[in-house]
Amino acid sequence: MIKVPYWFDVWYRNIDTHGLRASKKEVAIKKIANSSWGTFFYEPISLSLEPDVLPVNVDRLKCCDYVVKHRIKLIKAIIEGYEVR
Repeated sequence: MIKVPYWFDVWYRNIDTHGLRASKKEVAIKKIANSSWGTFFYEPISLSLEPDVLPVNVDRLKCCDYVVKHRIKLIKAIIEGYEVR
């Protein structure tokens, strides 16, 4: 099973899909796949949604860097399941 950081689990469990015609998995995969420099994975997909929840004590830029560098691993974790390290 793929191991992911605690902050990733918090982010994933709190993704808001209200008003979207997509599952939590689909939204998470889209956000991860579209993440790059200047486009952050925690930004809302719709203007009617709030930014995603990340734990207060994490550095958002380091999280973004992690997502960009580990994109395939994180998408695979969402599809196949993961455990928090």
